[in-house]
Amino acid sequence: MRSYIATGAAAMILATTSATSAEDSSTSLRISNSDLLSSADVAESAGLQPISIVGVRNGWFSGKVVASSLRVIEDLKAQISDLKSETGTIPADQVQIRYGAPWSGTDSRYGPRGIDILLESPPTDRSTISLWVTVKVPKESKPGIYKGSLTVGVAGGEAIEIPVEMKVLEWTLPDTGSWRTWVEMIQSPDTLAAEYDLQLWSEEHWRMIAQAFKLIGEMGSRVIYVPLICHTNHGNEQSMVRWVAQGTDGYEHDFSIMDRYLDVAITQMGDPKIVVVNAWDVYLNEPEGDIVPDSEVTDRRSHVLSNKRMQDARRALRGKGPAVTLVDSQGENATVFNLPRYEDPACRKLWQPVWSGVRQLMEQRGIADKMMIGMFTDDWPKKQEMAALNELSGSIPWVSHAHWSATQRGRTKLYDLASVGYESTVWDTTVTVNPALNRTYGWQRPAFVARHYRKAGVNRMTPSEIRGLAEVNITGNQRGLARIGGDFWYAIKDKRGRRAGNVSDRYPQSLWRNLDIRASLLAPGPTGPVATVRYEFLREGVQECEARIVIEQALTDEALRRKLGTDLASRCQTLLDERQICLWKAQGLSDKEIQSMGTVNNPGRSLDTRGRTAGGNEWFINSDWQERTEDLFVAAAEVTKRLGATDLQDR
Repeated sequence: MRSYIATGAAAMILATTSATSAEDSSTSLRISNSDLLSSADVAESAGLQPISIVGVRNGWFSGKVVASSLRVIEDLKAQISDLKSETGTIPADQVQIRYGAPWSGTDSRYGPRGIDILLESPPTDRSTISLWVTVKVPKESKPGIYKGSLTVGVAGGEAIEIPVEMKVLEWTLPDTGSWRTWVEMIQSPDTLAAEYDLQLWSEEHWRMIAQAFKLIGEMGSRVIYVPLICHTNHGNEQSMVRWVAQGTDGYEHDFSIMDRYLDVAITQMGDPKIVVVNAWDVYLNEPEGDIVPDSEVTDRRSHVLSNKRMQDARRALRGKGPAVTLVDSQGENATVFNLPRYEDPACRKLWQPVWSGVRQLMEQRGIADKMMIGMFTDDWPKKQEMAALNELSGSIPWVSHAHWSATQRGRTKLYDLASVGYESTVWDTTVTVNPALNRTYGWQRPAFVARHYRKAGVNRMTPSEIRGLAEVNITGNQRGLARIGGDFWYAIKDKRGRRAGNVSDRYPQSLWRNLDIRASLLAPGPTGPVATVRYEFLREGVQECEARIVIEQALTDEALRRKLGTDLASRCQTLLDERQICLWKAQGLSDKEIQSMGTVNNPGRSLDTRGRTAGGNEWFINSDWQERTEDLFVAAAEVTKRLGATDLQDR
């Protein structure tokens, strides 16, 4: 193991002890190393070593230490210096210092556990605090080892200086908008309004939306959802186009909210690859039967009552069409009203100005070709509804988030009317465990098909599991990951202040049950959304996927592979195969199991690793994972140098 890699052997067992690697006698503040993938604020017993980070240009890379004391740490201060090498400087303003904290009042079923929130200011109620050092390596940096220091202290105590070493390798990551690993994080305006008790579309609300989109964009996500109807599965109270009554049966339309939302999203996140115009949801399906009072239901199990209330909420809307937001001539007094159903011929005249206005907004930004209609799930619209929306929208593709994949099952056309442009699927997925038996390249797949990890999803994965999540899918038959909440955390609280639900729970008529968004990669900070530990694990994993894709692009193209030469091609394939096996060992599979498995269909059911991932995570921490990361980036640099960046981009 290289000397810059902090050992992780003690990280999993020293949860209640702290090493006195550096200590100020007046405050008893201790600073100790901790493996980045340790899932709690645990310290290592070895002497204090530099915070050692390895990465490449144009990416984000982290290391951490743990500050601990025998009493609550108050007034913790940390400051980073510039990082300098013989060939240049990474300014201190490119290095972010954040502090690990747990969620408070989180729900027990789906909520994240352990140290997860990365705060920009230290918590004041803990005796152990992890300090994350995240370096955004400038694109123009020269390769080399950049050195500086992190100074940590408390009021009245002597400051402790910890060396920081950032090893910058020769390869350069593409800009996030060019990443080929698909990650979809969904922004939720209503979550921010509920969490911070804000008026929808107030200036403070817009500031927080911008903050969320910045973080979403830095993960490479490029999907925007703009609802034309309200009370959808995304939990939106209002439609982004407001209807203004004119006389007894006429309307004008206010596009200002959608207009600004698109501007904020694109400014902060970058140009979108998909803009989902939400115009249909399951509450438009009309269940049979009568509403029965809860008191008359004999089966009192919670899931039975929940399903009944969902169906009753839809029964109450029978005969009604999509709900939209109605405002007065001043844009005030927003209320919800239902238009005629889509299959009613009257609806087309009402909706045509809206769709024309939406298309104009998209054309002004040069993104009209990115439009898709949202959304269907396991429930589909009626044929007449789809025909109406097909005509209104100009036959743009549909988005599906479902258990099953329509395109995987040959349903490329919906009622022979509309196409599917983007899908997330739970079951119709494929992974490849042992590359010696088969190799698959999901990132090459032209269709936008990605995997959704339902229920707790990314909230409950181990650090090594979530770090390898994108790579598991792009080495399978998926483009990547979909339907992950960005700021979609549980913002609805019960009477005791516990996080009891997310904003979609307010509208039971639109619940999708197991497909509801229950996981998020962002968290509530004091002044707006912040990243989580899981966010950083996934982002570093996605960056590694981008290096892998460059190498696989060369290995799978006959002309490029010849230019690599036999020796380099062989070394690269061996490196990638080793990584792939380690991905599955990190989930708890044994060597024997891995050797017997090639391509596995529907791994969510056929490859159950529950109960084994904790052991897999411990193995991964002690498996020289940082060495493998460095080797991957070195190989990507060697491939790029041998072939030339232009050769790779042209394919």
